[in-house]
Amino acid sequence: MKKLLKSKTFLGAVMSIALCVSLIAGATFAIFTSEASVNIAVGTATVQVTATVSDFNATSPEKITTEGVVVDDKYVDGFVNGGAATQNGNEITLENVTPGDKVTFKITVHNGSTVKVRYRTRVIVREDNGLFGALVMKIGNYTGMGISNWKELAVNSEDEVLDCKIELPAGSVNDYQNKKCKIAFIVEAIQGNAKVVNDTAYYTLKQFNALTEIPEGVKNVYVDLGGVQLKNLKNGVADPIYIGNTNIADHYHYGEWNSTTKPAGYPHDTGRTDKRMSDGAVRHIYSTGKQALNVIVTGYALGAKDSGGFNEGAISLRVPDASTVTFSGVTFEAGQMSMSVWNETGVQSMTVAHRIEKIVFDGCTFKGNWLQNGNVGAKEMVINNCKFALHENEGGIAAGGFNNKNNSNPIWIQNMGQCNVTIENCEFVAVRPIKLWEGGASGTIVIKNNTFDMSPCSIDTEDTNKNKNVAIMFSTLGSGFGYGNIEVSGNTVKGNATAFLSFFNTTCPAMAEGATFTVSGNTLNGAKLGVVWKSAEYWMPTCAIIK
Repeated sequence: MKKLLKSKTFLGAVMSIALCVSLIAGATFAIFTSEASVNIAVGTATVQVTATVSDFNATSPEKITTEGVVVDDKYVDGFVNGGAATQNGNEITLENVTPGDKVTFKITVHNGSTVKVRYRTRVIVREDNGLFGALVMKIGNYTGMGISNWKELAVNSEDEVLDCKIELPAGSVNDYQNKKCKIAFIVEAIQGNAKVVNDTAYYTLKQFNALTEIPEGVKNVYVDLGGVQLKNLKNGVADPIYIGNTNIADHYHYGEWNSTTKPAGYPHDTGRTDKRMSDGAVRHIYSTGKQALNVIVTGYALGAKDSGGFNEGAISLRVPDASTVTFSGVTFEAGQMSMSVWNETGVQSMTVAHRIEKIVFDGCTFKGNWLQNGNVGAKEMVINNCKFALHENEGGIAAGGFNNKNNSNPIWIQNMGQCNVTIENCEFVAVRPIKLWEGGASGTIVIKNNTFDMSPCSIDTEDTNKNKNVAIMFSTLGSGFGYGNIEVSGNTVKGNATAFLSFFNTTCPAMAEGATFTVSGNTLNGAKLGVVWKSAEYWMPTCAIIK
């Protein structure tokens, strides 16, 4: 905290107040009878709700201590450290904000409609690189991101006046320097007798993790990470950042042996079973079967300290099993992270891993060693339109003389279980391959239209480390596991790559019965199509269909 006032400026913050209005249209028509014509003119109603900003005021602490405490709770007008706060109509801009700066204003909601209407307000983050989570924001009766209930307004009703505040708390730390965000306040209006439901909710990570249940009718949840800091292993055990909690997640219960009777309170048969080795009896795993949820994660995350090992900086999902979790435009900064879905302990003295429907990384940026190891626990994983920056582990020599820089793979996930994986339209700049997969893993794989810009690692001058700068490595699978259909097509490999594909040994990767391995339309730019791991000599398995 004592570094607080040594910095010249904090963030450049931008906030905009936006407005959405729905219009209901009709038509003019005539009615005719057999005896005479009667013209009836019908005019359409107008649904028009406006939001206007007024009473705008910016203040800063007169004095603030190095511990981030405002002296005598005194504030003066304006941003005293050189920042600026301006209002132009419904557009509010805050620049060079420092801790303790705040603005207050009013938003007046006016019903200019000719009929009864319903309206609601909501606050969303349009852009953010880590500032939003630091702000204290109040819009009317709610804080942070949120969405109000639908409210009825009669014709000529009185205006609704919302008291608003945006503040960078006095105790904000240096992590929030040079950040910015854009926030939108939105008014939605519809005709008064329209059937409405609040099916979308917006939360910070803290707000989402504090829920005791998902609000009724909500199907889509936006969760802003707000620049969360991932943690390193504690005494060799992961200390994960959770998205969700055990209140909103599903829970499991075993059925009786050789029975399909569902336990009370667990109506959903997960299709997963447990087999007793002594006599071959089988029991089913049943679930509370909560409604599917679309969880859209935004913001950014700071990686755990780079150790060169595995499973540092875990993110663990605690959401209903039927959910899809999408990381949308998230930036994962330098450091390490593993991804998992939580394991439930105490299921009749057993620990059972949960599996959700789908995990998506869409338009994300990875600047460190991310997606390492861990039980991802999803039926499907999609990595689309993402960028993986060049990164070498900072970790040194581990026990046994192993150099942790060897673990500089942009993607290396083990024990995926049954999971269909698609990696498409991504850019990889790397010194080690993406590894697919190891241990207990099965499912289809599509690697399509990606670019791999490969170079040697800084330790690759030694004979034992040569020829590892390949784009994709198919590793070994555990007994009883096998890949489904594999498609590797339309990719480009460039840079100083030994080869495009690498295989752990001179055998075809374990494949499910009837599955195919197709390689087509890839641009190699001088790299070999395939090699055995750590070798520079061309080799491709006979099971591969090369087009």
